[in-house]
Amino acid sequence: MLHNHIGCHKEWLPELQVGGIATNAQLKQLVRHAVEMAVQEKVSALIERSIKIALTTAEHIIKKDFTLDPDESRMMRDATHHMVRNLTAAMAMITCRDYLATTITKGIKTGLVAAFARVSMSHQLDAYLEDLEKF
Repeated sequence: MLHNHIGCHKEWLPELQVGGIATNAQLKQLVRHAVEMAVQEKVSALIERSIKIALTTAEHIIKKDFTLDPDESRMMRDATHHMVRNLTAAMAMITCRDYLATTITKGIKTGLVAAFARVSMSHQLDAYLEDLEKF
């Protein structure tokens, strides 16, 4: 998806390496920042919602599965922990996958646009200074 956004700016990439984002470390930092921002925006609400749904679901399933079990405390506790953990992880992944992909893409795109703007401003400043030197 990001490749499609960058594809239209291929002619700018050599300029970007000269004056903007020149190293892989800077690109990694840009991506890391986009991922962190996307996760921070969504994580608390997502966790609360996923846990609430997983607890309710696990409670009904565990009660149904262990209704006739004579030693319900040991097995029920372990089964409940595993089920809630797995359901919460699956709910979180399913719920936020599209949102995170969209938000991360927007964050990377914003960072790249800012880098392109810095390169463009740098070239404009150089041209302006050259014009001033001519006078």
